[in-house]
Amino acid sequence: AGASCVYAFHRGLKNASFWLAETSSGGGHGVWAKQGILQPYPGTLRQNAVHAFACGADLLSYFQFKAFRFGAEQMEAAVLDLDGIPRRRFHEFQEASRDMKKLAPLLERTHVHNDVAVCFDYDCLWSLRIKQIEQNYSYQAHVEETVVALAHQGIGSDVIPFGDAIKNYKMIVLPAPVIMAEGFKVLLKDFVKNGGTVVSTFLTDIKNIDNVAPRESAPAGLTDLFGLRVGEGEPVFMDSQASIGILLGSKSITAKNSIWTESLELLGAEAAGCYASSFRTGEPVVAKHRYGKGRAYYFGTWFESDIVGLLLSKIAAEAGIGQAPFAAQKGVEAIRRKSAAGEEFYFLFNYKMSDAHVEFKTECVDLLGGGLLNGVFQMKAKDFIVFAQCAATQERHKAKSGAVQKAFA
Repeated sequence: AGASCVYAFHRGLKNASFWLAETSSGGGHGVWAKQGILQPYPGTLRQNAVHAFACGADLLSYFQFKAFRFGAEQMEAAVLDLDGIPRRRFHEFQEASRDMKKLAPLLERTHVHNDVAVCFDYDCLWSLRIKQIEQNYSYQAHVEETVVALAHQGIGSDVIPFGDAIKNYKMIVLPAPVIMAEGFKVLLKDFVKNGGTVVSTFLTDIKNIDNVAPRESAPAGLTDLFGLRVGEGEPVFMDSQASIGILLGSKSITAKNSIWTESLELLGAEAAGCYASSFRTGEPVVAKHRYGKGRAYYFGTWFESDIVGLLLSKIAAEAGIGQAPFAAQKGVEAIRRKSAAGEEFYFLFNYKMSDAHVEFKTECVDLLGGGLLNGVFQMKAKDFIVFAQCAATQERHKAKSGAVQKAFA
């Protein structure tokens, strides 16, 4: 899922595909890290190649084909070792080539399709580097963690800059958006007013585009959108964590705050999470607000990845975002692709170094293996499958043969 975030970021820069140059071809002797690198687990190189193309790559260039005998990068990882004898890395590249030859027609007529986007902004990045809120906080890591938390719930996401591209999605997530241009605030309000869902976190809009803090309540100029203003805020240290009770649908869960934490003063918003310990007990820290036809959610702190995933998954469901046709689990990720005709295909990857038992909620067709996927399916370590959902009105055998032929036509 971490690689998916990187690919999504580059795909979102210009809303276009990308090339990968000098992709690692193995392990062994190190160079820049001044230490050796582990050899990839069997299946990893094949899986990585298909994963990159499924995420929007147009080209993968590997470094290197044969190991160098001398020079600065002497004995660096290569497809072939110094003796030139083909071994498992070479054979995995052969397998990947055969996979891509078969998958090319499907990939060429489809594109990555997500209903959720996570926003990344360079002004926010530099502002949070210039003045850190907590010693170990990383804005980039915050964005990636958000993408990974969604992926663990079976929800794919794009990474896009602040701008009018948000209108192409049903839901957007804004991790620590400390700076927002006035024009983007207008776009954000229009997005929610017209039925979109926004989730924003702590430190939302606390500075202007000159990195200057305005003398007004945070989030500056957006208190009407979120239906609240921020009272106190402070970093969270190991000995200052507090318990937080969160209402997740009809269920209540308990979490701990992390990174940064705020007390929210509600101005029409509804509390969805309140402090359950410390002197802040009873004060809201998570809130939701109806604005026009849409909803605006505010997280006044951050939580561990599992909690974030559950919250975002629940919000996505309320936003009408369809769930994946399989039960989500850590280490297993789906990339959804869509054709101009509206056909949907899934690339499902098991990143784990152990088998994964994937439970399918609806009957699907394995487009590479040719079988039907229903109930629990066992995926081998570092393996992948490509599938499409069966139409409810199709007979089983027609569904299988027709879907396979159509996918690769």
